[in-house]
Amino acid sequence: MSSILSEVMEDASVRRRFEDTAWVDEYLQAGSAHGEPIYLSVGETWSQAPDGLTRLLGAEMPDHVHGYVISQYGLPALLRVLRSYIPRTAGLPGDVGASGDFDVAVACSGTRNSMYDFGRLIRDRARGRPVVIMYAPGWDYHGVFHGLGFRFTYLPLRPDEAFQPRPADLEEELRDLDVPGDAIVVVNAQHNPTGMNWDEDNVRRILGAAAGAGANILIDDAYFGVTDPGTPATSALRLLLEDRPRPSGRWLAVRSLGKQFNCNGWGVGSIAAGPDTIDELVNRYLANRSFTCAVPLQYAMAQWLESEASRTYLDWFRRLCAENRALVNDFLVRELKYPAESFQAGSCTSYLVFPIPPAYQEHADGVHRYRRDCFNETGVLLGAGTMTPESSTDQNRPDPFPYARMFLAPSSDTVITALRRMAEARFSWDRPC
Repeated sequence: MSSILSEVMEDASVRRRFEDTAWVDEYLQAGSAHGEPIYLSVGETWSQAPDGLTRLLGAEMPDHVHGYVISQYGLPALLRVLRSYIPRTAGLPGDVGASGDFDVAVACSGTRNSMYDFGRLIRDRARGRPVVIMYAPGWDYHGVFHGLGFRFTYLPLRPDEAFQPRPADLEEELRDLDVPGDAIVVVNAQHNPTGMNWDEDNVRRILGAAAGAGANILIDDAYFGVTDPGTPATSALRLLLEDRPRPSGRWLAVRSLGKQFNCNGWGVGSIAAGPDTIDELVNRYLANRSFTCAVPLQYAMAQWLESEASRTYLDWFRRLCAENRALVNDFLVRELKYPAESFQAGSCTSYLVFPIPPAYQEHADGVHRYRRDCFNETGVLLGAGTMTPESSTDQNRPDPFPYARMFLAPSSDTVITALRRMAEARFSWDRPC
């Protein structure tokens, strides 16, 4: 891991703003006192892209994939596959075009950029200052939309309710909006970071409230393909189009293929939306900043998605995350003395969140202290439980979400080693700060 980190991490010669980078560099420079660093913070292994997929990059490719592709919708070969793959996996009847209610295009520079373009589209049509309404803890939607001038409303996910969203919270918020059409409601049904698969009834009601009010909807299906075996993924896209095939507001659904196949750096995924929205996103907003890119990667992905090997790999990956989830759950209770009722292990994504020890929870920077102490004393770097910017600046006020996040996708041996180091250093429930 240390050799990989040194290859992918910026060094001290540049201006670093990501504290993980500085911490890892300091640990390596000091001689890695507790062994190889185990990086369980950002969801990345750097080494588990499927062989069958990466071999396609080394295979002979047609010459045209190395030049400009005159299609803002993406490489036609991948576009054809996605127009079948997305409806089929989402549980929609028929392929794209059967109803005219939605279209699909390739996200070839990351789904984060596709969300950003969607934000530009909504901002350009807003009558006032646009707003993002999302449930928190959550992913870094703030980083995507803040620079576009959006304000934010955070609706709480409560641990004592298994981090399931309350539709009533959204319904109340929408009633208070002067211009619901200026709002983007985020639906992340395979929830990052909590690992909870949101109940179908909750998601249906949330989508109905947003669409009924005329708000815009962002369906973030980054981890739609990563649910534990036996856990059907709640399909927000299906629920939206079953009930309201033509919502009055704009909507966008993004799917990250990098999350499914451990190739995050490829930036290849899909976007689905109403045909007019797709048209504007790819032919106007994407065209403002980029031609279709990563075309050899798109070519390889098109072949991969049609292979039996891709389904076999995804089945294996889902089992790996589920097995590691059960392993961590058991270890926290049995070895680190966590009360069984103090956390929920979840059933989807490649993450698990758990509360930091009570002594750390008393501090506004408790999560920061816990992560730093754990890394300094074990070489195991965990993530903060949420990416929403809600931490308290009052040193006398506890952290509003005192949880750490553990990435579950490395090998089981790596996860076991990390847990053993934490136990040996006494990072247990009763640990003092």
